[in-house]
Amino acid sequence: MPAVPLMWALRSAGHDVMFLGQPDVVGMARSAGLPTVSEGVLFDVDELFLGLPEGRRPIDIGLAQLPPGGWTAAALAWVFHAKYLLDPYLDFARRWKPDLIVTDPLEYAGLIIGGVLGVPTVHHRWGPEPISAAGLELARKLLHGRAVRHGLAGLPDPAVLLDPFPAELALPDQPAGRPIRPVAFNGGGTVPSWVWRADRDRRRVCVSFGRSILSLNGMTLIRHVVDAFDGLDGVEALVTLEREQHPALGPVPENVRLVEPLPLREALEISDAVVHHGGGGTTLTAVLGGRPHLLLPQIMDQHVRCRRMEEAGVAVRLGDAASQNDPAVIREALTALLAKPGYRETALALRDRVLELPSPADVARDLEDIAGH
Repeated sequence: MPAVPLMWALRSAGHDVMFLGQPDVVGMARSAGLPTVSEGVLFDVDELFLGLPEGRRPIDIGLAQLPPGGWTAAALAWVFHAKYLLDPYLDFARRWKPDLIVTDPLEYAGLIIGGVLGVPTVHHRWGPEPISAAGLELARKLLHGRAVRHGLAGLPDPAVLLDPFPAELALPDQPAGRPIRPVAFNGGGTVPSWVWRADRDRRRVCVSFGRSILSLNGMTLIRHVVDAFDGLDGVEALVTLEREQHPALGPVPENVRLVEPLPLREALEISDAVVHHGGGGTTLTAVLGGRPHLLLPQIMDQHVRCRRMEEAGVAVRLGDAASQNDPAVIREALTALLAKPGYRETALALRDRVLELPSPADVARDLEDIAGH
């Protein structure tokens, strides 16, 4: 999703763009108006967390944060994923004959395909993250044989690494990429007309957790967050949740409004703060909104990203299960976030620096030069 604006920019410049992926991601590409080709079968990354006890989240049982060196292990699934998809992807690429390949930095098959076809491969990060660099070193070892069998000396390097975030959010121990301005894309959706007529006599907090968080027993987390708003005077919560999931959540306080998911960027326009899990796309959208964050990270790189947001002065982070499972602690964090103007001022300043980054259109022109057009 963070790479969709670059795809739009390339198409707007007159180039043919084709999205190639597995069935679990082509739906989002189609919703973005991109021509798509589907290969393989659904790749459910949540299967990495199979066997969670009923109602318990990964953070509850110690599966959330990785030990030192754990990022290499976290990337292992994607390295084997590349072995599975390399042949069908390469077969399509040989027929379609691209001049440039843009991939997620965990999609290592793209590097081999680019090497075989003699075209540059661009890695587009999903946000500040520590996984892809460690994974690339692992892929150099485990995909070496595949690369050699296809006539290469080894796994090629990406021609460009794109960072859709400002330097203030970069992780200090990770390789820096070329900056690209993030442009919010959270899928299509209808913005209800009441959003623009909404009464603003109370401060509003947008609460947004991704579908993957809900699939990992995240309803218990939303319950704790909703309960934290009970008795919070002068504050209203806007909680995005699919209608069919409302009964599972149960009754909510009078100052909590449940709404079906809508484009997050527009929801932030009428909000004073945002509560989320620190997913890459959600974080970038919230940064673009210039709103302070209450962060409740759940898995893997979310914890590192949320810590960096806290260090940047735009967020309050509750990074352990005990804090996240206590509505009183969440309520206290919300109160601090809304009471201290420094969070909002820093968030607005960070947004201004983001808007100074090269736009996707600017980067698209640079990629034309790299591709030789």
